[in-house]
Amino acid sequence: MSQNFHLDHYTIGLPFILLSVSLVLWTQKLICGYIGKERLKMTHEVAGHYLALVGTFYAVLLGLVVFDAMSKFQEAEKTVENEAKHMLTVYSLSDQFPDQSPYIKEHVREYADEVVNRELKLMEEGDVSDKARSTILSLVSVVKAIKPVGENQ
Repeated sequence: MSQNFHLDHYTIGLPFILLSVSLVLWTQKLICGYIGKERLKMTHEVAGHYLALVGTFYAVLLGLVVFDAMSKFQEAEKTVENEAKHMLTVYSLSDQFPDQSPYIKEHVREYADEVVNRELKLMEEGDVSDKARSTILSLVSVVKAIKPVGENQ
């Protein structure tokens, strides 16, 4: 359940903040009605502490949302960078296997083309490319089928 609770998405974060603020305001109204205005006037000095507490809660909540969003962005950036490095490594090392090299390079090109031209757009909608997935699985099966012949391989 908590894995699907992403406060950095507007569809979840904004209603959560509005619900929190509404809950605080409703509680304040309920307490004002229960205690009475005259008694609250006698203890008006508490309002400053109350507002400081609510302000601190809001600041901490907002800070956590921003921190979570930045962490996810940095993690995604690192993942994309590592994927590109690994695909370059596979592409360049395929020359060690002359028989399979054309198939490996074709799969890498096809995968990179699919990711850059289609999957990045799909990721904005929270979707993935089935073609990219099948292409990378085909590449894995080609690489797994390689039988090294010499020490260089």
